[in-house]
Amino acid sequence: MDKIENKHIYLLGFMGCGKSTLGRKLANILDMPFVDTDILVEVKVGMTVSTIFEMLGEAKFRELELEVLAELASDGKIAKVVALGGGTPTLENVWPLLQNSGTTIYLQRTAEQLYDHVRHTDHRPVLKRAERKDLLQHVQNLLHARTPYYARANHTFICDDDWGIDETIERLLKLIEENHENN
Repeated sequence: MDKIENKHIYLLGFMGCGKSTLGRKLANILDMPFVDTDILVEVKVGMTVSTIFEMLGEAKFRELELEVLAELASDGKIAKVVALGGGTPTLENVWPLLQNSGTTIYLQRTAEQLYDHVRHTDHRPVLKRAERKDLLQHVQNLLHARTPYYARANHTFICDDDWGIDETIERLLKLIEENHENN
């Protein structure tokens, strides 16, 4: 497949859906740089996402997230595969940036799948708000609130936990190739 010229591929979805894991592998196959907006924010501020949430608050984190995304979107010289933070699509003014600089793919998983992927992690600040026993309900509620934003993506890719990473990447590449051929 020809390299996608000057268009970023934005992967979006709930935490634990595979944006970073799939994004790295996809970028490698497409010979494109990979960028994770959470890491860009961490580098910009010199703190982890968890520390930013604790010390500066979620609103400041979201502001920083929008800043790094605006910088990234304005850099059209080299197309990148970009993993967005789970809450990024809910930000005001984010969609024009995304749509004008690339294509968006929502990596869709059920709340139960997501719960299975995130239940043993302690580095996700949005999940720290819930008691362990209420975590599935918290994931369901947050996913329900974010789904209308995720649904604005150019494409929805339904992830199946029965697929291995290679099959998932193969199917994701097929979606991207079809999109590239139709544009």
